[in-house]
Amino acid sequence: MANDQDSSVIKLQVAPAAPRLGSHAVTVVELERDGVPVVEVDGHPVRAQATIEVGPQDVGRRAMVTFLEGDPGQPVITGLFVEPGGAPPRRHLKLRADELDLEAASKITLECGKASITLHRDGKVVVRGVHVLSRASGVNRIRGGTVELN
Repeated sequence: MANDQDSSVIKLQVAPAAPRLGSHAVTVVELERDGVPVVEVDGHPVRAQATIEVGPQDVGRRAMVTFLEGDPGQPVITGLFVEPGGAPPRRHLKLRADELDLEAASKITLECGKASITLHRDGKVVVRGVHVLSRASGVNRIRGGTVELN
């Protein structure tokens, strides 16, 4: 006897969660190794897409998101909030990558206390420090048009 319905199967009607429409404020909680931002939605971390650039410096910032098709599992970052007085200074920034490219139009300076390395556009490199050590397991060469010691 063919029957379109199996009387032993009970079908439950479950209403889908109400869609999340409009914009919502969330917090950027992480930036994954592949560069994907993670935001906190209802207390849970969720990978997000972004229409703006989101970097490691933005972890901890509040962001504006909309949800694709109203789905809270599909947040899209559309902006970052500017806090009164500007963003607080970061105490620690850790970057992990196979390569790191820093580019500037005229000068790059790395500074820590009394030590610094400055790269100038014209090719000049200045290394300063209270104690500067150059160490190599192979040959350590100093080459230049002229080499001055003291």
